[in-house]
Amino acid sequence: MHPGGTLAFWGYKDHVLVSHPKASEIIEHFAYQKDPTLLGSYWQQPGRRIVQEKLRAVVPPAAEWRDITRIEYEPSTQGIGSGQGTRFMSARMTLGAMEEYMRTWSSFHKWQQQFPDQKRRGEDGSGEGDVIDRMMDAIREAEPGLRGEGSRNSVDWKAIEIDVEWGSALVLARKRS
Repeated sequence: MHPGGTLAFWGYKDHVLVSHPKASEIIEHFAYQKDPTLLGSYWQQPGRRIVQEKLRAVVPPAAEWRDITRIEYEPSTQGIGSGQGTRFMSARMTLGAMEEYMRTWSSFHKWQQQFPDQKRRGEDGSGEGDVIDRMMDAIREAEPGLRGEGSRNSVDWKAIEIDVEWGSALVLARKRS
């Protein structure tokens, strides 16, 4: 890198439902418990831990870098923007969109390799479901406002809108001359 050039590391960790603390606790439980039937054992390490710790392991050496800046955000479940720091990532989404987002997690893909016989529920709610279906069941059970109408297998809950924020970190530094 040329002298004066800028180095930037950016990362984000899990989302938090800012008005639903129980749902956020359930996501944390399913995502990080080391129970092999959940997702915690399937994250790539140490990478996931570094992201979870908001890139604090990234420390540009002061002898080579100047103007070192760290900007972080830790979301809260006390409402929109109630977290600590500078918020970079937030969204309003449906529960169905959040469910699909969690199906993109690398830990979920590794979990699927361990449990290929556990398939997601059908559009009509049929089937036993997979770990994401069970997480969504637990969220809806714990948070009455996220249940929707009808039976356990009702799909109208997927249209309920929620506000989410992600914890994040930005590390900046300028190359010394």
